[in-house]
Amino acid sequence: MVVLLIDVSLIQIFCNRMPGSGIFFIFCRADCNISPFCCVSNLTKPVLMKIRLHEIEFGAGNTDKSKGFYQAILGLDPIIDQDQLKVFNSGVAGVDFNVSEHQPAKTVTTSFLTDDLQKLIDRLLLTGVLFEGPSTSQFGMLSISLQDPDGNFIKINQPTKESPSWLKV
Repeated sequence: MVVLLIDVSLIQIFCNRMPGSGIFFIFCRADCNISPFCCVSNLTKPVLMKIRLHEIEFGAGNTDKSKGFYQAILGLDPIIDQDQLKVFNSGVAGVDFNVSEHQPAKTVTTSFLTDDLQKLIDRLLLTGVLFEGPSTSQFGMLSISLQDPDGNFIKINQPTKESPSWLKV
């Protein structure tokens, strides 16, 4: 497969520009004999990697106060009870619900686990989506942070050899 990066002004009438990128991505297969534009892709196909929901984390000003609320109102008991982090069983296997002082109150972060963070980083770079990282996060995972178009916080983690065995994708 040959990948051509073509200036926007050359083919603007033939396809949509990648948001924020200023360039088009044209993928031409060897069997594409009509014209180079017959195989235009806007990278809308899914990335071939494993990914799953990992946790939903609420920022809290006081995790002990939050713990009391979730125990009294919803009957949730923490499975991890640290000074600045309370992790509750969400009722869905492999998905945690956290309250944490590691992020500001009234902030929600949705985290995912993947088996190939680099594929996702490459896709973010190609599409012009801004992100922070990678960095090492809790439990030895590699992590990136980004926001969706509505400003929701997303964290994507890849377990490493140093991560606990229960962190599976």
